[in-house]
Amino acid sequence: MNIENRRKKIITILAEHRRVKVRDLSEQLKVSDDTVRRDLDYLAEEGFLQKTHGGAVSLDVPNLPRHLRTEIASTAKAEIAHKASQLLPGNSVIFFDAGHTTLETALRLPPGPFTIITTSLDIAVRLSDRKDIRLIIIGGEWDRSQRLIKSSSTVEAIKLYRVDLLVMGACAIDQQDGVTATDDWDAAAKRAMIGISEKKMLVADQSKMGRKESYFVANLDEFDWVITNDRK
Repeated sequence: MNIENRRKKIITILAEHRRVKVRDLSEQLKVSDDTVRRDLDYLAEEGFLQKTHGGAVSLDVPNLPRHLRTEIASTAKAEIAHKASQLLPGNSVIFFDAGHTTLETALRLPPGPFTIITTSLDIAVRLSDRKDIRLIIIGGEWDRSQRLIKSSSTVEAIKLYRVDLLVMGACAIDQQDGVTATDDWDAAAKRAMIGISEKKMLVADQSKMGRKESYFVANLDEFDWVITNDRK
C-alpha cells in the first residue's frame, strides 16, 4: 500500500470509529509505529484529525471543508453508490440531492431514459452529455463552498415538481432523532425534496451515523431505503 492510499485508509478508519490508536493502526496497516505517527502528523497538519496521546481523534466530519470531506471514506462512498445504482428505476424521474455520495450514485445511472432534477452543478455537468437524460437544474444562487444551488427561491422551486425517486445525502443520522442537517436552508431544501418524492433513498457512509445536528430533516422511517457501507 503506497503512502497516499495508506493515509486515505487512516482517514476512513477514523471517520468510522472516531478514535484510533497508533498500535492498532500499525497492526492493521502492517507498518511501523513511527510510520503511523508520521502519517498522523501529516493528516493533522492537513486538518483531517487531532492527535492525542498514543493516537488521534476525528474532527467534526460534517463541518469539515468540502475538499477535505471528499477524501473521507471514498471507497465506502463508491460501495454505497454501487448498491444504490442497482435500485434506480429506468424511465423515471429522479431528484439527486447535492453531495459526493449522491454524485457517485448519479455517475452509475444505468441506460435511460431518465429525467434528472438536481441542485448540484457537479451532477448536472457530469450528466450533461448523456443523450438518454433530460436534465433539469433547480435555479438559485451558486454556493461555491457547498457546491450547490442555494436560495430561498430554490426551496420553492423544488416544490413545483413531482418525482418518482429521491436520492438524498445527509450530514448526520441517528436512530432516534433521524436525519438532521447543519444548516437551516439545507434542512428546508431536503424536506421539500422529500415532500415531492414518491420513493425516498438515503445514501450515507458510516461517518454520518450516530451523529446529531441542529436542524431536523426527517425520521428514518420516511425513507424506503437507507443505504450505507458495511463496517470492516
